[in-house]
Amino acid sequence: MSLPGTTTDFINWAYLLKGNYRKGVHRLREIMGTPEQAQALCSNAGALCLILGHDPAVPDANSEELRGILLDGRYTDLAIENWLPLVFEDTIENIVSNKTTVAAIIAGSSTAPAIAASDKWLAKCLCTLAETSATSINSLADLIANTSALTAVLNSTSAMSTVANSEKLLLLILNDEDAKDSLLGNSTAMGIIMDTPNAVTTLVSFFGNDGILENDDLFNLFKGNDTFAQDCATKYASTFSSESYFTIGRLGSLAKEHPTMFSSYKNKKISFAITGNGTHSFTLSDINMKGAGFLFVCDDLVGTHRMNASNTTSGGWESCEMRSWLNGTMLNNFPAELRSVIKSVSNKNTSGYGAATTSDKLWIPSWTEVGLESGDAEGAKFSIFTSNSNRIRKNGGSATLWWLRSVYSSTYFRVVVSDGSLYNV
Repeated sequence: MSLPGTTTDFINWAYLLKGNYRKGVHRLREIMGTPEQAQALCSNAGALCLILGHDPAVPDANSEELRGILLDGRYTDLAIENWLPLVFEDTIENIVSNKTTVAAIIAGSSTAPAIAASDKWLAKCLCTLAETSATSINSLADLIANTSALTAVLNSTSAMSTVANSEKLLLLILNDEDAKDSLLGNSTAMGIIMDTPNAVTTLVSFFGNDGILENDDLFNLFKGNDTFAQDCATKYASTFSSESYFTIGRLGSLAKEHPTMFSSYKNKKISFAITGNGTHSFTLSDINMKGAGFLFVCDDLVGTHRMNASNTTSGGWESCEMRSWLNGTMLNNFPAELRSVIKSVSNKNTSGYGAATTSDKLWIPSWTEVGLESGDAEGAKFSIFTSNSNRIRKNGGSATLWWLRSVYSSTYFRVVVSDGSLYNV
């Protein structure tokens, strides 16, 4: 195949490449597979204007396929070097060193995808946006290896906006250990990454959900991000009950930040053995209540214990023996990994009996929390308690009464009896 003799013969190229969809695509592949012809095409004004000048905003499958073939080859830099001067009527060196012109390239509907595919000229454009020298930068690899140039790019909002929208460039950075550390440690760069959904998707794909959850620094970067939170909420929904306690704890932290994304997790269950008390099942009752991500309620009674050694409510929940036992002996009988992720919450308590609020990891509900008294004077009602029947708790297979932390008088705490109703003992 011989190429058109004149470099401006746009019509000839239109006939060769677009006169017939399939034949045109085949011709371009044939040309790009032959070094001499590929270089001639990438130096031909008519061909470049036809292929790269198409506006992607105007749907045209043939044009997009032709563009993809040209920009996916080893001659992309050459094509961009010869095409941009036709668009901006200046030398390529002046074009890529002018910040205003580079901004226009990045924003242009036809120039943006073209520059994004160029290794050499994209690297120089990024240096220009970051206001750092591009003299020794002739590839993205050069840019990543140059500590001062990379730092300038990471600190530049305009340059990082381009990086964040380039999966190719992000992966190049992530696959270089030093560059990856620089990226993750740069607040400006990561702020832009976290505001770019496609960039978040790229990082999540690179590290994996588990990898981010397991790394404290990564998790702290990602936990406020909607894209990551939704991805985790979806990924772990079906395996929640079998996940490690560490993962469940991380998901709870995400749920605290993004409660609506985890709303479907209500009523999910976990089961575990309590040393000396057998295996028990817990239901996830509420999301983001009391400042905790997940609030679990035991489906039965984990054991038996008195509120106090004598019939007194002096000091209320704050000072009672039951509270000390739950947050001491009972908590220490939980699996160690689970104990490490259980968070303390602030509990409201009866006025006049001990502290108005206490900080607890394990606690027994109040009468407002189980729905046996209106209002939230001692905490809002847990969603799991909607009637007497779901307030019933069993010990050893038989329904029995169980304590509430609410004080009734100087000698009585309130209890739920075996039919799920309220009583005072």
